[in-house]
Amino acid sequence: MGSVRVGLAASDPGGVLATPVETIERDLLFGADLGVIAAAVLERHVLEDVVGLPRALSGDEGPEGLGACAYARALAPQTPPAPQSVVP
Repeated sequence: MGSVRVGLAASDPGGVLATPVETIERDLLFGADLGVIAAAVLERHVLEDVVGLPRALSGDEGPEGLGACAYARALAPQTPPAPQSVVP
């Protein structure tokens, strides 16, 4: 997830290999990108949402990591109850 676009990927049933699905333009004003992701989650019967956690070279989260955590928190109420993870 970036400040301009979000990459949406889906894994195989075993959770081994993620394949790109689409690139979504961010909508910082209205959050329409969250709705697009939520619709894809419902359509694909997703079992788990994962938002990548970028780290700085020092290992700290930094501003991008804080943004990813905020994005995951904003996405959570729009998707069905399922485990949600932020991964490095």
